[in-house]
Amino acid sequence: MEILREMVQVLTKYKTKQIEVLGNPTDNPSKVHEFYEAIANGTFKTDEEAAAHFFDGDVRNQSYKNLKSRLKNRLVNTVFFIEANDSMFNEYEKAYLNCYKDWAAAKIFMGKSAKNAGVNICTKVLKQAIKADFTDIVIEVSRNLRQFYGAIGYYKRKFEYYNDLLKEYLIIREKELLIEEYYLRLTSYFLLGKSLDSDLIKDANQYSMLIKDDLNAYNTFNILLAGGMIEIIKLMGVNNYKDTAEFCQKIILRFEAKPVIWRSGLATFFFQKIVCHTQLKEFEKGRVSVETMFKYLEVGTFNWFKGQELYMYLLLYTKNYQDSFKLFGQVTKNKRYEFLPNRIKEKWQIFKAYIYLLIEVDFITINKDDKLFTKFKLGKFLNEVPTFSQDKRGINISILSLQIIFTIIQKKYNRAIDRIEAIEKYTSRYLKKDTNFRSNCFIKMLLEIPKEGFHRVAVERKAKKYRQRIEEMPIEVANQSHSIEIIPYEELWEIVLNILDTKRVSRKN
Repeated sequence: MEILREMVQVLTKYKTKQIEVLGNPTDNPSKVHEFYEAIANGTFKTDEEAAAHFFDGDVRNQSYKNLKSRLKNRLVNTVFFIEANDSMFNEYEKAYLNCYKDWAAAKIFMGKSAKNAGVNICTKVLKQAIKADFTDIVIEVSRNLRQFYGAIGYYKRKFEYYNDLLKEYLIIREKELLIEEYYLRLTSYFLLGKSLDSDLIKDANQYSMLIKDDLNAYNTFNILLAGGMIEIIKLMGVNNYKDTAEFCQKIILRFEAKPVIWRSGLATFFFQKIVCHTQLKEFEKGRVSVETMFKYLEVGTFNWFKGQELYMYLLLYTKNYQDSFKLFGQVTKNKRYEFLPNRIKEKWQIFKAYIYLLIEVDFITINKDDKLFTKFKLGKFLNEVPTFSQDKRGINISILSLQIIFTIIQKKYNRAIDRIEAIEKYTSRYLKKDTNFRSNCFIKMLLEIPKEGFHRVAVERKAKKYRQRIEEMPIEVANQSHSIEIIPYEELWEIVLNILDTKRVSRKN
């Protein structure tokens, strides 16, 4: 069912209106159309639900299997009727759809002995594929044209042209595949949760040396993306954000110089550049990058939301708190927000909680009629904001810290003690200068709060040594994910100190 749902989602969004295909009105309704509509509108989400509707609930029923097969075949046929020149597609997306559809059509024509028709289409496809850097299509099309002009109707000049083109792009493709392999080997470190360890840095440096000449010599999107990311991993692995930002800008310029711009690939380097400006707290440079990036991103797309998330970090790190409040409203009021994956919406819920905090301590001024930020309810926050099970030493620290701060603001000291004891398990016995160093120091600082009876002067004195250690490893040199600290610990600790009592509070009270 998951495959069918995925196919239906695409066709429902991009279906053509001019011909009768699945998803368009029909005067001859059938079970196939009914099945399609039920998946499209969310009525059927599992095989059991669909089978229950059509065949009394047995998913092994052969009639149900046949119905699924017919629907899948119709969906495959219908995909060729997506209108590639629709205004919803950018130039690169139009080129992608047209090239692959026309290439499939050309193969079918040539396979049915309509050689001249196939060659005519191939010639058109080849021009577009070269322009848009579709290396795999250039290879296949030039190979077929070489075969046509070499074996069927020999034209020496054209044969030699397509033969040379094929050889040229075979070399390019070999380079692309090798660089892609190196990049995927590096990404495996992150997928396996190894983070920025010494082996990753060693491999990134080795791969960077191996691809250096090719990254300079070749300019296809595939090489720019994979090769560029290898260099970024190498530079970020040693906290070299300044050089990373400069490198990203060089790749961005190479992307922008292309006749057809691949916006998703381009966004990748804007994202990395904004992270660098955020780590370095370079607000003005980051703002310029953000403004330029959004010229390429369609409002409401996944990448648009990702860009806004990175912009939110930039605003919070550079203490542009009032702007962060405005940004939150713009993002969450977007009509596509509700359709985001839960993991993305969860991040914005955490942003919301931090904005609540900034409102509570008067760093943000709001209109009393603002419906997004009514009175903060601690119990609701504790129940609704999830823990990130795959990130025990990451974003969870930000969530737990915020919970502690709100209990202190509301003078619910016993609950604060419970939360502080819960956060203790996230720290190691010794402070190691690894990816968790800053978080561990901050936890140690929080642990001093109940020990010193929530007394500001005493807590500040006892936590001073950990505060110094955080300052000795500022965020721009700590080997940690940029997303761990929603507000840098230095600024967050000042907020904590300002809400503590001037009198000692006993555990009994």
